[in-house]
Amino acid sequence: MASINISRRFLGNRRAGPVDKDSLVQLPNDEMATLMIPATVYISLLMVLGFVGNLFVCYYYTFQSKRSTNSFFIVMLAVYDLIVCSISMPTEIADIEHIYRLGVEKFLESVVGCFRLIWPYFYYNYA
Repeated sequence: MASINISRRFLGNRRAGPVDKDSLVQLPNDEMATLMIPATVYISLLMVLGFVGNLFVCYYYTFQSKRSTNSFFIVMLAVYDLIVCSISMPTEIADIEHIYRLGVEKFLESVVGCFRLIWPYFYYNYA
């Protein structure tokens, strides 16, 4: 662990002295995450509404509508948007919440979690 001397601004009431890198980055990261709460809420709302809306579109154009090239195209657009809502938006939220600390581990955890959510849909519907 590298030790770094930092000023009182980042430590608050604690005594200045050697601190590891993670605790040095934690306070600015928390401040930025607090400032970005409206963006996080907005992206979360778009993610949930987009996911539910695209599920309805997939259901309607797969089971209720007659089969045509246009309906297939619309279903594929909805599936693509489902993938964006389930992978890209959670990754963006993680990036906002851990703006100074986001490493490869957090990214891989979010991608694996998203694939666990969407894999059963593709497995059971196209197998």
